[in-house]
Amino acid sequence: MALTGRRWKIYVSAFCVFLLAASAWHYLVRGSDQPDKQGGNQQKAVESASHTDATSVDDALPTLFTSHLQAQHTTQSESLDANRDGWQSEARAETAAAQLSRIAAVLIQPDPLTPASFADLVADDFSSGAIWPASMKLQFQGNAIEVRRGSTTIEPIKNTLYRGPAGFATAAEMLAGRLRGTSDAHIKFKITGVEVSPDHVAATALFEASGSTSEGTIQWNASWETRWLSFEGDMSLRLAGVTVRDAVEVTVRSVEGTLFADCTESVLGTNRSYQEQLRQGANFWLRRLEGQVSPELLVAHLGVAVGDVNGDGLEDLYVCQGGGLPNRLYLHKQDGTAIDRSADSGVDILDASSSALLVDLDNDGDQDISVLTNRAVLIFSNDGKGRFTLQRKLSGRFEFSLTAADYDSDGDLDLYVCNYRPDTAKQLFQFGQPVPFHNATNGPPNAMFRNDGQWSFSDVTHESGLVQNNNRWSYAASWEDYDNDGDQDLYVANDYGHNNLYRNDAGQFHDVAKELDALDANFGMSVSWGDYNRDGWMDVYIANMYSSAGNRVMFQPQFKADVEDDRRAAFQRLARGNTLLANRYPTDDLSLLKFEDTSLTAAVTMGRWSWGSLFTDINNDGWEDLLVSNGYMTQDTKDDL
Repeated sequence: MALTGRRWKIYVSAFCVFLLAASAWHYLVRGSDQPDKQGGNQQKAVESASHTDATSVDDALPTLFTSHLQAQHTTQSESLDANRDGWQSEARAETAAAQLSRIAAVLIQPDPLTPASFADLVADDFSSGAIWPASMKLQFQGNAIEVRRGSTTIEPIKNTLYRGPAGFATAAEMLAGRLRGTSDAHIKFKITGVEVSPDHVAATALFEASGSTSEGTIQWNASWETRWLSFEGDMSLRLAGVTVRDAVEVTVRSVEGTLFADCTESVLGTNRSYQEQLRQGANFWLRRLEGQVSPELLVAHLGVAVGDVNGDGLEDLYVCQGGGLPNRLYLHKQDGTAIDRSADSGVDILDASSSALLVDLDNDGDQDISVLTNRAVLIFSNDGKGRFTLQRKLSGRFEFSLTAADYDSDGDLDLYVCNYRPDTAKQLFQFGQPVPFHNATNGPPNAMFRNDGQWSFSDVTHESGLVQNNNRWSYAASWEDYDNDGDQDLYVANDYGHNNLYRNDAGQFHDVAKELDALDANFGMSVSWGDYNRDGWMDVYIANMYSSAGNRVMFQPQFKADVEDDRRAAFQRLARGNTLLANRYPTDDLSLLKFEDTSLTAAVTMGRWSWGSLFTDINNDGWEDLLVSNGYMTQDTKDDL
């Protein structure tokens, strides 16, 4: 079906926020290369915990990278023996994960559960209360979405014990019965914490399940605290107990079965460029393009921009591509489809492009285009009908993202560029490493360009004060007047550590992130502003990386046992996930303004490997919701990271 009206806006918003990007294989921790006190190698152990199978990658990469990946894969494979490396906790976590996967497979079977189904999975002396709440409290009900919450720890029948495989089968039937009434049932466990004792293993696991009905979809999320029996000399585990916390049931009712539908084909499918280029995907082009020409395809730093370029009142779509593939401009038609006018418009750039903006830079009422390539910012003027002319080329080594705001309040939009790789980069796998890992300060400088009119732009990075702490590995930036003083302030999300919050004081910036408790030392990927609690003050959400492996490994006693507690805590924070900072303004004194980390109470940390994040009111109830894109380019591997 074609997209019209509100559907088109939802589509382009989701498309815009979906930034499947990564600069390199992010290791959770780059520890010492020397063996730790337990005889293992910490760096190898942590890298192993976050390792992705690369066997399907090798034949898809250009020859330039194949030998490197083969060597890397061989080295990582040799470090996968967690027991040998002194990480028994990881070995036991892997065994527990395998057992949970088998339990998940049984739970989605169409037949009623029997004790025999769990004979080699559940211990004979298993004892537990209910593994899913018998009743759940309604927390939200809208036209399309209903949310219920509960926990077995507060169940009225919490003292009722289910014993042995037969008891587990009875307890599990409450959950399996719900899944049995759906189609496309799916269950996934992911272990996020583990403790090992001589006779048992305790593991915390995220539980996710979903299924479809004729009226929509149902999703179940919870945290399972599991206890496993182990025996000396026997690596097998048997489930001995379960406590379910933070259980959530989300029902989405829609006449089409889902709240969102993939309409890419119906919108773009009639275009030759879509059929021959976009729909092929990165795997296809990795086999055909020289890596030195288009390394962006390997890490997918490709942005999009949305705006009305021809003045017809409909939003159009500009798509950035890797080097050797032309950028695409699709014009939105009245019937909801889009037509390729890239060549006619004059913006079918072949340079590797990572970001673009559709904004009015000359105040003539139409949307101009700025494109961030790896060697310049290209600025095109719009004639009002969607035909563009290159007006300015801001030369320099730029990459990653581009934002615009009138920072000096002179009536025109200025440009801010985020940089990521340092200037020493020669090849994708040879660029400089972040140092120190948890608070890297050896990144390339970002740049601020003041709009002087007549398509003239001046680099005012130093002049405006944005040189302060301008040495990070920056992914994204977002403008907002967080202190309500009438000018635009700037938040910069940085990979490998501390972020920046630049307060704008009449065109002069000061980094106040530390003093306002807004550093969020993490793997910053994107940033979005919104008043989520509707108190009149803008709050900020930063997309980072949630790592189940990191949460397991970095909280083990042998992890960096010889470093200070505060530094160890800094590493542990890197695996926590996304961050929501609430803007707290208690009095009329702006000097008392602070940000409060409300991520855990708001339950917004687990966004997986997050990239784009966006505050948007999805269900039109007046409250800002959060849309988070996540994942990594896994080639032909079906399971996402």
